[in-house]
Amino acid sequence: MCSANIGALLGLRDEMKAANIPGTVVFYACPAEETIGGKGAMASQGAFDDLDIALCWHPGKYNRSSYSLLTGSNSQVFKFHGVSAHAACDPQLGRSALDAVELMDVGANYLREHVPMDVRIHYCITNGGSAPNVVPDFASVKYTFRAMSINTMMDIEKRLHNVAKGAALMTDTRVEAERMGGCYPVINNHVVADVVDSCMREIEMEPWSEEDIEYARSLNETVKDQWAACVALSESEPDTQLHVGVMPVDQENDYGSSDTGDVSHICPSCFYKGACFPIGASYHSWQVAAVTGMDIGFKSMINGARMTALTALKFLTDPELVRAAKEEFARSMAGKTYETMKPDKMWFPPRPDKQSGDGKDEA
Repeated sequence: MCSANIGALLGLRDEMKAANIPGTVVFYACPAEETIGGKGAMASQGAFDDLDIALCWHPGKYNRSSYSLLTGSNSQVFKFHGVSAHAACDPQLGRSALDAVELMDVGANYLREHVPMDVRIHYCITNGGSAPNVVPDFASVKYTFRAMSINTMMDIEKRLHNVAKGAALMTDTRVEAERMGGCYPVINNHVVADVVDSCMREIEMEPWSEEDIEYARSLNETVKDQWAACVALSESEPDTQLHVGVMPVDQENDYGSSDTGDVSHICPSCFYKGACFPIGASYHSWQVAAVTGMDIGFKSMINGARMTALTALKFLTDPELVRAAKEEFARSMAGKTYETMKPDKMWFPPRPDKQSGDGKDEA
């Protein structure tokens, strides 16, 4: 992902110099997307405040722009503190932190029946004690929950906290919640997405070689059912191993998350994907990792760079497109506010004060 966007930056820079096109292009390498949401941390320091348009190309199964709304994501760790005791000789003295975790998980499972359809709640036990014959005095569980709106996410947070308090009350333990950070839902700007779609269809795509196709076939063979479903979804030829062409703009909600969502609440943005791995592969799978260093990964990087560079060039040379995107952005943000979802244990330095005209710091 990063290399394709760097490629776009370099190609765009050369074109701007050659054609004497004014403007400023900024590349952001954003840390911790999969953990705390690095773009939120950067946004809290004003990193994106001066942008007119933001573009984010992401590896995928298909070449496809998007109108989709992606879920926001919030992660928290619930830490339960109890009293240790010998589970056989003195069980009456123990207060099991693990019991509290398990009761919380049961409560959260029942909560799933009474949330909006777009909500996703995931968890894993990160500490469950050290030995079966010792009542655990500490146990912890990590939850990640998602929704299409920040208000729904905040409601789920409140209700999960109540579930945790109930589990602590039932087990006579104590609970604390540590916020790990998160990201806002992605609001894809339709004006930007349409330009992305047009540019995908305009650029020359790197062709897949017979070797690429056969290698992809060997990987799709390991996930035959997924491969068949993806062929049907893309209306591809029955023997398609790697996507060719451009899919229609995606209009279905996406239940994945990206910290591009934070940026999309600051300026018109688009999160779009390019064909980068066998269409049967799932994100974050070994099949995806298997193609990154191959010609398949290299070609998708070049294609992604071309898509992004041409899209940016369109906005740099057409102020009316920028105006239209900003007007849509203003409508999409009506009644909404943005505030960074900061982790509890991350230090954010204060934003530097703006300089007054006389060079003195403003109060």
